[in-house]
Amino acid sequence: MAACLIRAFLLAGFLVGCAALNYAILADLNAGRVLSTQTAAGSAMLDAARATDPALDAYLQEHGRPDHLLVEGETIELFYLETDTVTRFDRTSLEGPGEVSVSEGANDFLARRRAAQREAEEQRAELRKQQEAQRKTAMEQLTRVTVPPPPLPEAGSAGPAEAPPTAVPDTGSFQEEYVEPHSTAFIPLYQLLAQNRGLANLAAVLNSGIRMPVSVTLASEECGKLNAFYNRASHRISICYELLATLAYQFQRTTNADALLSGTLTFIVLHETGHALVHIFQFPVIGREEDAADQFATWTLLHFGASGQQSALAAAVWFLRNANSRFVSKLDYANEHSLDAQRFFDILCWLYGADPAANSSLVTQGFLPRGRAARCPAELNQMQQSWNTLLGPYLK
Repeated sequence: MAACLIRAFLLAGFLVGCAALNYAILADLNAGRVLSTQTAAGSAMLDAARATDPALDAYLQEHGRPDHLLVEGETIELFYLETDTVTRFDRTSLEGPGEVSVSEGANDFLARRRAAQREAEEQRAELRKQQEAQRKTAMEQLTRVTVPPPPLPEAGSAGPAEAPPTAVPDTGSFQEEYVEPHSTAFIPLYQLLAQNRGLANLAAVLNSGIRMPVSVTLASEECGKLNAFYNRASHRISICYELLATLAYQFQRTTNADALLSGTLTFIVLHETGHALVHIFQFPVIGREEDAADQFATWTLLHFGASGQQSALAAAVWFLRNANSRFVSKLDYANEHSLDAQRFFDILCWLYGADPAANSSLVTQGFLPRGRAARCPAELNQMQQSWNTLLGPYLK
């Protein structure tokens, strides 16, 4: 399965299906929630589902819209209160009527489900109270800490930053390398990437646009950990087989899994490329370098129009899935990366800022809060100006 999905990364390029991504985001946002189809969220969820599933669309045309729906994992359940029936769709293999099951007890099920949701919401509210109490205690402790002011710089010690060189040597390039793994489980991934030169397209895109004084290697290899990273000493970007296999597993039962995997891996490689450029060109970074790398990846993809935007959106789906699948601990707040949920909303904001009219559904369908959306065009403009200023002297 992993090899089949990795093949999509090699062949699909920036191709990602918009309808499937809309469904994937909504399904993750609403997983386990009973939605009324009379609400905006429920109506959007149902419309997104039927847009990607002809069998579901045909069923709705024959039986009408349900009163409620529930998305859990790879299934969708439709609740018709008047007939007290539940219709269950298995989205992994909807090729005939045999995949649709109808049962009774819609009203009883909804009553039990709502009671469970209320209990879960009460538990989350209690957890938030505990976290807020811990935060107040920590703040009280911080107020008792005295930090001396930093020394003032001596007069004339800090001059203006040196301007970038007007002529940058183009003596380096982005190169590809496929390292045979020690673990036999990763041999199919290695062979597939090596035979198809899976990193060649990205290397070519980067070489066509950036003048490099040194070479950077894009390498697929076994790392002993689930990661992708840039090594400053060797100018090497490692895309770990462990990460490739995990992404393939995460997306294997998802609608349009090939496109989601292709877009996510493209974003990851560009993110690590952002780290490489910051290091090689000694770019000043105000804030987290990890955020700057996310910005570079999105900024680059925006140059490829709608297909590039869909690749960025695929990465946003991945961040959302990660955010929904694990509990945030104190260590996550200390991490150099922003939280996965923050990275999800950041990417949506930049995509919306690039074309508010074309991407208005990000707001109207509840993906991006309106308060953040109002500031996204200016936020994207600032981000673009920053990267254009920094990379301008090095662009071909």
